[in-house]
Formats: sequence, structure tokens, C-alpha cells
Amino acid sequence: MSTPEKDTLHMLAIFHYVIAGLTALFACIPLMHLTMGISMTMARGGDASSWIIGGVVLIVIACLAILTGWAAAYLVFSAGKNLDRQTNYQLCTVGACVLCIFFATWDNSGNFYSYIS
Repeated sequence: MSTPEKDTLHMLAIFHYVIAGLTALFACIPLMHLTMGISMTMARGGDASSWIIGGVVLIVIACLAILTGWAAAYLVFSAGKNLDRQTNYQLCTVGACVLCIFFATWDNSGNFYSYIS
């Protein structure tokens, strides 16, 4: 492989590292919901059972969102590392597909928000 192609793959790997970091950072947003769910499960008083059920639902959804985001970040980071090494191009393709799925999700939610406002 020629030098310009290696430089291009190295630059693409760096972009993958940046996107993986941002994905991991934004995947931490549901930590706020996890904290709220934990505090709701510790409710005391009158009708605490509904607060506990709501808290458990918040905890489960927040944990799923956090783990999904971190898994996607790890996949993109691994794809960038393999691009830099010039190995395992199938993982790079899977990482690119995952990035496309997340882009479509956020793009459509942004379009929906623009439509309703």
C-alpha cells in the first residue's frame, strides 16, 4: 500500500477514535436517569409501590441505554484500531453500519422535533 493510502487510513482511524469517544461520552447521559431510578426505588411513605415500579423501569431502561452506547463506542474504537493496523476489515464494515444506524436514529428524531415545534 502506498504512503498516501496509509496516511488516509491513519486519518480515518483517528476520526474513529474521536467518534468513539464522543459516543461513549453521550452514552453517559442516561446516568442521570439511573440516579433518578435509584432514588425512586428508595421511596418511603404512602403509596411507595408505584414509585418503586417506576424506579425499576427507569433503572432497566437507563442501564440498557448506557450499555448499548458503550458497546457501540467500543465497536467503533476497535474498528479504528483495525483500520490503523490494516487488518480485520469486516469489523470495520460492521462498525460503519452501526454508525449509520445511529446516524439515522438521531437524524430522524431531529426531523420529528422540527416537525412538531
